[in-house]
Amino acid sequence: MVGLSGPATASERREAPISSSSIQASGVRSFGAPVLGATTSANGALNDSPAMANDDQSAAPAWAGSFATPSGRATVTNPILYHTGGALYAGNVAIYPVWVGTWTAARKTLWNKVLSNLVTALGTATSNTATANQVFATNQTYFTSRALVAPTLLWPQAATPTASVAANGNVTDAQVAGYLSTALAQNLVPSPTTSGGNQPIYLYLGANNTYLSSGFGTKYCGWHSWGTIGTTKITYIAIQDFTSNYLSACSVQTKASPNGDLYVDAMASVLVHEIDETLTDPFLNAWYDAKGAENADKCAWTFGTTTSLSGYSYNYTAGSLKYLIQRNWLSNNVAKADGTSCVLASAS
Repeated sequence: MVGLSGPATASERREAPISSSSIQASGVRSFGAPVLGATTSANGALNDSPAMANDDQSAAPAWAGSFATPSGRATVTNPILYHTGGALYAGNVAIYPVWVGTWTAARKTLWNKVLSNLVTALGTATSNTATANQVFATNQTYFTSRALVAPTLLWPQAATPTASVAANGNVTDAQVAGYLSTALAQNLVPSPTTSGGNQPIYLYLGANNTYLSSGFGTKYCGWHSWGTIGTTKITYIAIQDFTSNYLSACSVQTKASPNGDLYVDAMASVLVHEIDETLTDPFLNAWYDAKGAENADKCAWTFGTTTSLSGYSYNYTAGSLKYLIQRNWLSNNVAKADGTSCVLASAS
């Protein structure tokens, strides 16, 4: 089990410990989608915030340093590699949002609309975008190179958001797993055995009266992890609504955005980042580079060609909605015209 026994590997060193007594957490999570402009100082410490007690400081400086500049972040001389024995997702993979904290009905409806529309558009070949391949076409070769078929991605609860789980204030990594367990116990989201054959990715969505206290807006803008329910492995992602204090850390747009809400539009990009990584490295032992960066990490905060409209920028349209979403790293590590291996998630 990653991070619990044996000598430390690159995959283990890039994770931060978590625990839970309900969903049985694996004990590790990704460092997370980095904050905008994350760099390292001369002494190797993260300079975007004080060190967080639950992060692995031996790994954080090297990992964060890869985001200091686009050339450092997206170098093809540090390729992404498959690590033998690492599992990938397959089949139907369903995103199940768990709403935590105080959400107004209108705000929850907007977030559900914006996020579900994006996931559905990028999720299947028969979606309204008619992409050439299933599931974030940039992820295809992560699967085909392993003789696998990329999964189909679903958002089954797109029509009606579920009830919220009560919470207020700081939320630790361990409590994220606890809130997800509460939602499962209250039948707000299906368990792996009641999800109709879908493999679940549980999505923690914290309201802006909560705060992911291990470093949201100071070290990360979202993260992913895994655990078990009984003997079944499951994965989960943590993102949240937030206040304007964190706009400069988790959004490149601070005045206007495609869907009229800076916060959900910023988190739409972070969600794509985390889903890319959860699909290709669900249990934190499959695809990552020598510094522990996963595919979306290597292209964080790069967007390719964008279009400007009414004071905001976008690079992807799904149905009637527009988005500015981060690019993704190709598994073949072949440099594109800009010298990186970064491509927009919807590109074939």
